[in-house]
Amino acid sequence: MKLANPPDFEHDMALYKAEHTTLSNRLVHIFTTPVILGAGIVFAAYVPPPFASLCRNGRFCNAASSSRQCARFVDMFDWPMLFVGALASQHIRLAPIAGCCVTLLELAMALSATALVKREGRKADAKGVPCTPGRAARVAGSLSLFSWWAQLHVGHRILEPDGYRVPFPPEFYSLTSAVIDAPLFVWFIW
Repeated sequence: MKLANPPDFEHDMALYKAEHTTLSNRLVHIFTTPVILGAGIVFAAYVPPPFASLCRNGRFCNAASSSRQCARFVDMFDWPMLFVGALASQHIRLAPIAGCCVTLLELAMALSATALVKREGRKADAKGVPCTPGRAARVAGSLSLFSWWAQLHVGHRILEPDGYRVPFPPEFYSLTSAVIDAPLFVWFIW
């Protein structure tokens, strides 16, 4: 089985620079890219931690360990932290100094998102209702939709002199590369 080639960071950065020529479009991306990333992290915070069922069933933590220690371990490895860890490994590999700085911002987003969702869960528990995606998800979803619209329509369609040079922006050709590279691109155009 042959693994896919790793993304060509310099090529991606050159492509981003070619597609973001005006200062106004770059400013749109500087403000909206972190919002999109943060919204995704908020959505991930609603998904139960991957090790929670092992802890509850007693398979992961032995009888001598307290449920509090187990809960602390599970909280360390929730989906936002795993997502940020995966992004961090790629960002630091591609651009060590900028990657560390971007990772710190992403870590702050993950901790904030987890705290918001936990607070919603505690409020739901106090009312005796099941915790479903609530205010944080609605706000994150609304901001994410607005940010995508701002980037694709306002940034690329209106603010760029040539509009789209291709039928779709480059993000649609490699969404994975866009998710990985966009925070670094925003850092470099800052």
